[in-house]
Amino acid sequence: MAAALGISVDALETARDTARDAALAQALADGEITQEEYDLIQARQALQYYSDRDAMLADALGITSAELQAAQEAGKRVPDLLDELGIEQEAFQANIQAAQEAAYAQAVADGVITQEQADQIQEGGQGGPGGSDGHGRPGGHRPGDQGDPGQGGQCAPQGPGSNNG
Repeated sequence: MAAALGISVDALETARDTARDAALAQALADGEITQEEYDLIQARQALQYYSDRDAMLADALGITSAELQAAQEAGKRVPDLLDELGIEQEAFQANIQAAQEAAYAQAVADGVITQEQADQIQEGGQGGPGGSDGHGRPGGHRPGDQGDPGQGGQCAPQGPGSNNG
């Protein structure tokens, strides 16, 4: 999309983030969301960029990120990889959950989000996985969603500075 607009990926991401922040601030100003909801949505956004879902997925599968990328490029989905690697779904889900909890704990330790926000996000609260963004739109992914790493989705937020936000 950046190329079609004749701008850099960074410029596109900055414009997207600016528009999102402005819309969120307007929703708060208009009373459509509470300050707590606003803060939680911001925390979830910070956590999204803080976590690397591809790395978590690769770790949960016991493979490298490069091996995961190659498998995805070859058209393999998570169920295919689970079968190929002999990993039970329950063990995989436990590995994903542990990786997410570790990312949340690190984000709290680094001051990116508060423990209360991490707890709310993990519980699927407003603005968290499976929650709402305050406008009735999905606020995150639930197990089984198209973008959920457990189902082979392609939603893969990266760490700070990535270009595929």
